[in-house]
Amino acid sequence: MLTKEELPACPVATTVSLIGSKWKILII
Repeated sequence: MLTKEELPACPVATTVSLIGSKWKILII
């Protein structure tokens, strides 16, 4: 998981990145 410092300032970008990482795990 990304640390708070690595997360984007925009909450939407953060949410998209988290969802994207979950999808990558499901696909793999």
